Amino acid sequence: MENTEPVALEAGQLYTRDQLRRGRGGQRQSGIVTPSQTKEILVFSDVKAGKGPGYHWDGWADDSQQVFYYTGEGQEGDHQFTRGNLALRDAARTGKTIHLFRAAGTSQGSTAIQHRYEGEFSLDPEQGWRREDGPDQAGELRSAIVFRLIRADGRAAAASPEEGPHPRAETPTAATTVKVVAAEGHHVDEFGVAARQAGTAYRRERAVEKLLVEELARQGVTAKRLKITIRGQSKPLLTDTWDEKHRELYEAKGTVARAKVREAIGQLLDYRRHIIPPPAMCAVLLPSDPGEDLTELIHSCGFDLVYLEGSKKLVRKPAPKQ
Repeated sequence: MENTEPVALEAGQLYTRDQLRRGRGGQRQSGIVTPSQTKEILVFSDVKAGKGPGYHWDGWADDSQQVFYYTGEGQEGDHQFTRGNLALRDAARTGKTIHLFRAAGTSQGSTAIQHRYEGEFSLDPEQGWRREDGPDQAGELRSAIVFRLIRADGRAAAASPEEGPHPRAETPTAATTVKVVAAEGHHVDEFGVAARQAGTAYRRERAVEKLLVEELARQGVTAKRLKITIRGQSKPLLTDTWDEKHRELYEAKGTVARAKVREAIGQLLDYRRHIIPPPAMCAVLLPSDPGEDLTELIHSCGFDLVYLEGSKKLVRKPAPKQ
């Protein structure tokens, strides 16, 4: 590469990657570019194109455009602090400046993507990153790193009239809250992964939960569910059936396979620790009798077992009293 001076960066201006690489070097396609010839980190965000590869959390915290949330790099599997993610996390320690660019389409007669320079940013020194769960490029659930970038000079770049509304991120909540919400519709995770992978077990799970809801209705109980927002996270947890009258929480699974029973137990343990006061009872809801050993496992956690016997009858096996 010829030895040229790096192009000067001016907030609000458009640049192609080729322009930015001159005199800087760095990767051609990465979202987090670490130039070899300067003490900089170039961060590229493309909200529209990023959804498919699993970059779901990019966007401004609010209309002041002082804080930008940026999804770390890595299209499949859990994000790790390697390569660009590591460089971005350690930018302050290594003395590198962070520059944010947002995709702004292509110029007329060209296929090269232009990137609008938003200015210099730094990682929030108190809470520079968080983890969020969501599907990767292959549709598999994974843990992603989401960085919190703060504008260095406090001045937003001038708006472009052709650009349209600025992208807003789903921001993390400030406090953990638990709300009772309606149970209409079937529960799937926020990104719809369960819906895309729906099969026999999933339909069986929904069917056995429907029977529970009907049985509660005969007892004069309107089934609800709980919406649990976790401090520092943007996506809420939505439980399965919540019996508010008796303060009982149910987690349904469509198979008695050990892995799914263990998953139900883990979910109930996770939910329960956020509910104050704790539920009077938690129960695992299954489509058939899981057998002696798994029944003992469920009871060892202090949970009831409720399962379908035949096609219509729900059987409850309470946890032994301590």
